[in-house]
Amino acid sequence: MTPIDLFIRLNDKPYPIREHSFEFWNSWVDNNIILEIKSISEKIKSWFYLKKIKNENDRDRMENEELMTSLIFLEYAKKVKDPRKTFDYYQKKERINSRVGDKSYISSLLLQISESEGQSREFWINSFKSIKSFINKLKIVLLDRNVNENDLAQYLSEELDQILKAGGKTLYHRRTMQDFYFMWQILADLNLDMVKLNRLEMKKDLKSLFFYIKNIPESDWENNQGVKNYDILVDDFKRKYAISERKLKLNSQDVKDLLSKQGGVSSISSALIFEGDEIEIDHIHPIAKGGPDDISNMAIVHKDENRTKGSKLS
Repeated sequence: MTPIDLFIRLNDKPYPIREHSFEFWNSWVDNNIILEIKSISEKIKSWFYLKKIKNENDRDRMENEELMTSLIFLEYAKKVKDPRKTFDYYQKKERINSRVGDKSYISSLLLQISESEGQSREFWINSFKSIKSFINKLKIVLLDRNVNENDLAQYLSEELDQILKAGGKTLYHRRTMQDFYFMWQILADLNLDMVKLNRLEMKKDLKSLFFYIKNIPESDWENNQGVKNYDILVDDFKRKYAISERKLKLNSQDVKDLLSKQGGVSSISSALIFEGDEIEIDHIHPIAKGGPDDISNMAIVHKDENRTKGSKLS
């Protein structure tokens, strides 16, 4: 589409192109970027969607791609520590709403990475990967039982709706952009192994969080109390499922004491360890899976064994 065509569509009724929408970006953004967004949206459209598209002539057929672009943008802004207010949420009596601060920011970013192969493009690629990881975490949380492959998409879609409906009694529930913004804010930063280990409890907690978002009790309507409580709930949720930080450092005597306790052999392979060997401190129950950063959870092992073990439970 030429700039003249775009201008005409932007201003021509009854179906003008909405500015800062995916249809708008699709007209001029680098084709490889557009194809990336369309590709991921297409692969998961059976359950991760803003709107169920029934045919190609659907007026809002690009809403799902717009959602995906907005999520990638939010991740990008977080990674580069964008000082602008790119994500905002606010209370409206009995519920909390969320939004991208200004979608013109997305247009500016897409223009920037369309014209450059530098750091902006690299951050975009990493943000794209992070959003795919977020979607995978959400899928893990939603799937809480054995489901036949033919029924999987329908099951995931229904379970997602149950969380987003937040106790609503209506049979029909229309998903909104802000539903997914909240889900991203809550889940995106969690460690994947922790999600796998705690998926059942995490799903219950997610339902409670979304119920509060959309059903704030009257006692919390004033003085922005609902948002304050929401912040506390999200912080508690993330802290509950966070991994311990690696802070504890062992001195040489600690290492000797541990090795003596182990009988002079590796806790992984039982191979002898001598002074001068390349050794590492192994967290017996991996930190990435909720293990504590405590000497009671540590052992001395050969360096190559520890690298091979990774975050697997011994």
